[in-house]
Amino acid sequence: VSYLSRSVTPLPVFSDSPYALIVRRYLSLLDAAVELEYPEYSGPRLQDAHKVLMFDHALTADEVNRKYR
Repeated sequence: VSYLSRSVTPLPVFSDSPYALIVRRYLSLLDAAVELEYPEYSGPRLQDAHKVLMFDHALTADEVNRKYR
């Protein structure tokens, strides 16, 4: 997993961009995937200040089924 070992520069926050939340959600999802799939990985990670929740609250199975049919 050599691409994960590159040095990472801090992300600038583009709060005025309409795409900022989409980008932050994508990066948060990618960071969570690295955490789950590579528990031994100790390289650079997304800073907590840039992480966002995918949903406002934990989704129940019924909510997921209704939302993503």
